[in-house]
Amino acid sequence: MSRRMTAWKLLPICFMAVMPAVASDQVIFDDGTLALRAADGGVLEPAVPIFFNNSLIGGHNHKIVEAFDQVPGTGSFPLVFVDLHTNTFLRNTYQKPDGSGAALGTSVVGSASFRTTSGLQFIPTVTRGDVTATSALRYASQIVGDFGTQASLTTTRSFPDPIVGKTTVGLTVDFTSDQNINLVTGFFTGNDRFRMMTVSSMFSTSSVYDADMIRYEDVNGDIQTLQLTSATARNSHLFSAADEVGGWIELIKSPGSTWFADSPTIRIDLTNTNGMRLGVQGFLAGTTSPNDDSLSVWLEWLDAPDTIATGTNLGIEVDVVATGDPDRPVIIGDLNADGFVGIDDLNTVLSHWNQFVLPGFYSAGDPSADGFVGIEDLNTVLGNWNAGAPSLVVVPEPTAGLVVGLGCVAVLRHRVHRRGGVG
Repeated sequence: MSRRMTAWKLLPICFMAVMPAVASDQVIFDDGTLALRAADGGVLEPAVPIFFNNSLIGGHNHKIVEAFDQVPGTGSFPLVFVDLHTNTFLRNTYQKPDGSGAALGTSVVGSASFRTTSGLQFIPTVTRGDVTATSALRYASQIVGDFGTQASLTTTRSFPDPIVGKTTVGLTVDFTSDQNINLVTGFFTGNDRFRMMTVSSMFSTSSVYDADMIRYEDVNGDIQTLQLTSATARNSHLFSAADEVGGWIELIKSPGSTWFADSPTIRIDLTNTNGMRLGVQGFLAGTTSPNDDSLSVWLEWLDAPDTIATGTNLGIEVDVVATGDPDRPVIIGDLNADGFVGIDDLNTVLSHWNQFVLPGFYSAGDPSADGFVGIEDLNTVLGNWNAGAPSLVVVPEPTAGLVVGLGCVAVLRHRVHRRGGVG
């Protein structure tokens, strides 16, 4: 999806007077702490009928609803949430203590998507949006649409009062098949043929990105991290197969991007999967333009049948959290994301020593993201030894110290295997 049409990203971050940007835009709610504006521009898809408290806004169609929220202790109202009724996307960002708001960046596709022999049916045709807002309720919306005669979709969003540094949007996705849907088979099975939702971002180079790291909790409760670099393969899936997730996934924006440096890390907390087994998978497109959504990460339905029978209903509930500071800090050399660089991280490297692995996969000991576990990876861990804050654990026995010594000796060894890709 091109980002060139997302004109609302260029709006001033402080919406003081709550005035329409163009004649067709309209303020629909303003209680002194929250202001909502319906707008016609910003995205490629056509405007749709959006109703506010059961009345068509302005008597004509719109595309998006923007939420400007007062930062506590200030008179500033930065844009922190955009609800794209025209295509089910949403984008949220966070407030800063000085009253400003961070840039918008990574977005969430609030729709299921499925792949048939005709290709990926990515987003529905939206037929209607409904918005309600009160001082007590704040903001809630419902968007309905369809994939022609194949399926119907309803997606809802809620926008509780954000806190400085973190904005949470509640999202539900409800999919119903209206006829038998034959999914594509073969390579895409369990990999990329039925997404319950997609996170859409941008990774151009190691210095131009809205997300450069994917982190998630797997089904065993372990934290997995994949680092993207300029050498990451393009026009390719990120994983050889979707990996079953536990409670959350994150698209992290680590420091170093020259593109809207303060745009948020986006975390998806799975609050209700209705018993579905979901896996994380992603795709990095060939384009390196920062105006394109080149990075997609999604929740794959792992048990999707070859044919989805008529009347099948599927749904999930998630929280979309935008923040400048992930709950778990990103520390160089912290391969298991426990907030501390120590024995466990060293042993991860040594246990995969001289192996070809998925480039950038921390759990396989490759923080250098070159696809080979060797000197660079060992030096990354040792060079950041004791960084972060250790948990309250038993002090390692001397045998663990011996492992450190062996690791240091390994730094002096020449690598016998040349670098390469995934083994």
